[in-house]
Amino acid sequence: MSQTSVARQALEQLQRSVHAHFPPPLRRLRNDPTVDQQVRRSLVEEVMGKWAGEETPEQVAELRAELARAAEEAYDGPDPEAGPLNGLLTQFRTDIEAAAAELGRTIPLRPTFGTLPIGRPNAMAVPIESDTECLVVLQKGLFMFAYLLAKPVASCFPLAPGAGEGSAFSTAPDGWKAQVAADPAIAERFADTVLSTLCDEYSGATASQRYILDRPHAVLATTITTGMELFVVGHEYGHIIAGHVARGKRVAAMVGTVSCEEIVREWDDEFVADMRGLELSVRAMQNQGYDLSLSYAGADFCFSCLEVLGNGVSVLLTGEEGKLPPGSHPPPALRREVLREWVRRAVPGEHAEGPLQLGKAFEEVVRELWDRTKPLLVRAHEQKVPLANLWNPG
Repeated sequence: MSQTSVARQALEQLQRSVHAHFPPPLRRLRNDPTVDQQVRRSLVEEVMGKWAGEETPEQVAELRAELARAAEEAYDGPDPEAGPLNGLLTQFRTDIEAAAAELGRTIPLRPTFGTLPIGRPNAMAVPIESDTECLVVLQKGLFMFAYLLAKPVASCFPLAPGAGEGSAFSTAPDGWKAQVAADPAIAERFADTVLSTLCDEYSGATASQRYILDRPHAVLATTITTGMELFVVGHEYGHIIAGHVARGKRVAAMVGTVSCEEIVREWDDEFVADMRGLELSVRAMQNQGYDLSLSYAGADFCFSCLEVLGNGVSVLLTGEEGKLPPGSHPPPALRREVLREWVRRAVPGEHAEGPLQLGKAFEEVVRELWDRTKPLLVRAHEQKVPLANLWNPG
């Protein structure tokens, strides 16, 4: 990207303004150039120590992805191209653009992606004065949250009989419910992920302990997360391809205590972007060798992640689900159902069954684990535990 990119300049300015309003300890960390290097070195030593001798391509790929996501969580500098997340986003953009070319989709604007504590799981489109670029800001930590959530969710599915070291899983409810009942760590890790994401004060039994799954479940968790991330990026490309950037409505917005503008679109445009994003992300996943079911599942899982975050913030602030004002996007449950209906219509019945069944299985597992987590958030609300700075930076 050019050093004079309008989108990059706008992103850097917004990042600097937002970071300047964070509490002093966080601001000092962000201004310390040694912190990021120290954290990355520690992460490499920790994970490499646990995975000593593991040399399969799948495990190397997962290790690389986990280190990138974990390092992104530690980095929050003002340069959007300096952080480790940029490597992931660059790869996702490459994959999505290749898929678009294969599908004959024209991309009239080049998107720049950045992260900020915008306080919501859905992305923010920030208007800029450019005919060739656009700017999209994602919630900081969103991809890491999805990965950490995918790990306990993937752990619920037992290996299918005879799968051995392969990646064939049983998604039958009796199987995963028995797995959850037999291994309390699954629900604990799910709850720790939610609580440690939304509550700065939380320190649970496993909140600060990283863990490495066995190979089949690790591959499943990484696959689902990658599909989710590609769908998030693909959704934004979907807006660009469908011409939504120009016709969106500019409205005043706040990122913490910093005022800015964002582009708000009609719900119908969000549904179209979901369909285009699914089309792009599925092709990108299939280009990596995944079947249709696994290529679709990450997009479906995305809405479960959005539901958990939205419900989590609502319960922590009000004690109940669904009490916050509607945001700029349709509710995740509605988006999921619209997307599934599109799959039913676009994919022949015998081919649509597998993806839809897998998506439904992930939804049910997340709901079961959320139901076990919700009482902990209700208790946190009663104890007046504040929302984390990343979700309430003001």
